[in-house]
Amino acid sequence: MQLASSSTGAVAFQSRRFSRHLGRSDKSKVWTSIAIAWTCLVFMATGLWVLARRMQPKGELGSGLGEFLRCLRYELRERHPDVAWCGLSSERRTAVLIVSGQETPVPLGPLFQHYQAFPDAFGRVVDRMLEEVRAEGLHEPADHEFADVVLDIVPQIKSQDWLREHGGAFGGSGLISRDLGDDLVICYVIDEPWSMIFICREHLRRWHKQDQDIHQLAMSNLRRKSGGQLLRHDPEAEPLLMQSGDGYDAARVLLLESAEDRALVFALPDRDTLWVGAEASEDLDAIAELARQRQSRAVHPISPHLHRLASGEVTKLSPSTADL
Repeated sequence: MQLASSSTGAVAFQSRRFSRHLGRSDKSKVWTSIAIAWTCLVFMATGLWVLARRMQPKGELGSGLGEFLRCLRYELRERHPDVAWCGLSSERRTAVLIVSGQETPVPLGPLFQHYQAFPDAFGRVVDRMLEEVRAEGLHEPADHEFADVVLDIVPQIKSQDWLREHGGAFGGSGLISRDLGDDLVICYVIDEPWSMIFICREHLRRWHKQDQDIHQLAMSNLRRKSGGQLLRHDPEAEPLLMQSGDGYDAARVLLLESAEDRALVFALPDRDTLWVGAEASEDLDAIAELARQRQSRAVHPISPHLHRLASGEVTKLSPSTADL
């Protein structure tokens, strides 16, 4: 027992002596080491979080996307009523807006990050984004010399409603167009790698061209993009569906030939879809419903209706023929 007591006392003595020798400088070093360790842990955790975000599959902006999109559309509607929302790209990473009459793709990634970090300031972020689009992202008629774009002018099909809503503002002048029939019109665009620039009156004035000149040139370029051939479809054959994804499938209805004695029926729910079939097809009601559904979800919608092509004339199919 004496030995144990003596040993315990020795240990206590050594501990007190160690404490006396652990001066203020040594204690400071200990706390510094602890702080450095915690800092390293914080940096490691941050690095792992960034790595996880970077490894997130493309096309997904993460949780909270639905609320972010609702907030974005609210801010656009309340703060910028002159900006129209078209929809999302197929991979849901880009929004398509109409700014000053131009369809403009806007990447959602940076906006989503700002929204997550500073939700209360999101309105000002949207303001700043649109200021940058108007300052640097929009095209003016003076940006395009005719010789530079002569091979890039192609037609686009739009609805009469779209033209009435958006056709009056582009570079200070209206878009050029011509009626296709019923609720459809032909507009003309300059096909650029990342966008389509609609051609307006100011373009024609600068180029010293007429509407007919642009139409003939656009049709020639569309045929070239389509292999140089007109589009022929036998009403007795299976229906034709074109969805190449190049942005001009709907416009290829302009290349469609119909027999004088037999009409064709076609659907253009959006710019990337062309369906052609026979007027006597038993599937017209089903196709009409599919066209309505696709048009309602499309980023670049055209028409929810079926149309009839006979002897070069386009009319909307009678509701008694297809349940429209």
